[in-house]
Amino acid sequence: MFSGMLFVAVALCAGGLAIAGLAALLGRASRGTGSTGGVLSAPAQVLTHKWIFETDFAMVPQDDAFALMLALRSPEMEILGVTTVAGNFSVEQATADALRLLEIAGRSDIKVYRGADMPLLHEKSEYATTRHGEWWSDASPKTPPGGFAKNKAEAVGAVQFIIDTVNAHPGQVTLMAIGPLTNVAMALRLEPGLSRKVKRIYI
Repeated sequence: MFSGMLFVAVALCAGGLAIAGLAALLGRASRGTGSTGGVLSAPAQVLTHKWIFETDFAMVPQDDAFALMLALRSPEMEILGVTTVAGNFSVEQATADALRLLEIAGRSDIKVYRGADMPLLHEKSEYATTRHGEWWSDASPKTPPGGFAKNKAEAVGAVQFIIDTVNAHPGQVTLMAIGPLTNVAMALRLEPGLSRKVKRIYI
């Protein structure tokens, strides 16, 4: 599985699109294949868990893209939504890339919610602009491989989506917060009791 992903990452870095290969990889992984290449039937009963995928997303070869690819293939994970936040790149870039990867994977049914475009306290500085990422940028996002996705981010923002979703499923939703925790902090500011309703949070 990882060798296939590595091939896709290298192809993208080299300037090739490799969209068909990525789509085939994700489709094959989500169906499951045996050693002979035949499609395996899903287990009769699979216990699923509700997740919110909270991320400063960027397309492969970035680590968050690999994490989402693996999550999409897991029969145990019900991804309720992808929430984006400024981190490695701007929130606009994170949102565009997340939408595109979901489209490539054939999972445009999973909605994307745009989150915080700046940290709560940290400000743009000379160090930030020259040493790490482009979280501070307000430029239009670069075109993802193969073009922008047809779907757009939802009108509801990431923070409100987190609050509404956790309240709708108390004790059932796990947050996979693999980017800056700005959206999570803002959700807790608005509704401090939310922490008691979250099943787990992984950071």
